[in-house]
Amino acid sequence: DHLDLTALKKIAGPKKIITPLGFSHYLATPDLVELDWFESFEESGVRFTALPLQHWSKRKIADTNCSLWAGFMVEAEGLRIFLSGDTGYFFGFEEMGELFGPFDLALLPAGAFLPRRLMAPFHLSPEEAVRAAQELKARQATPIHWGAYKLGDEALDDPPKLFKKAAREEGLKPLILYPGEAALWHRGAFRPVEQIPS
Repeated sequence: DHLDLTALKKIAGPKKIITPLGFSHYLATPDLVELDWFESFEESGVRFTALPLQHWSKRKIADTNCSLWAGFMVEAEGLRIFLSGDTGYFFGFEEMGELFGPFDLALLPAGAFLPRRLMAPFHLSPEEAVRAAQELKARQATPIHWGAYKLGDEALDDPPKLFKKAAREEGLKPLILYPGEAALWHRGAFRPVEQIPS
């Protein structure tokens, strides 16, 4: 999410690293794939398409917006997933829903949303994340960008609670995963691994 170079170096073995445009000067590797918005890359039956969001980029004092920010549509084996990077709410969710929906799962940021006067342009609130999922025509949605670090004024566990409440009120099926948990596709829906019979 934030191009943690130390973490990337710890991932063993060969790896493809897919980023928005503008990251090649940070990562000198032949395995880097940079994508412009709406550009796709496919390997081993998995297709990645970079999609626009509402945010900004900055790694150093003088490189504001020198690289793109993006989310990704990931398609494999008939499934379509929307994986968002940091974003504020914007009209693009509805457009992407019309162009690419429905999505089987949308992973949308729902943390670091308070105070709204500062965060609203760049970070979704849990309620906005639910609205974005609906506009993307997502069958299920998972809140991300919460629980690891305290980045906003909200309590660390507010994002999943508020997201779940808003999703249920809107008839959207929430998939809440806590840090370290995983989900698998099982019988037509994504489910936490521990809920899938062995």
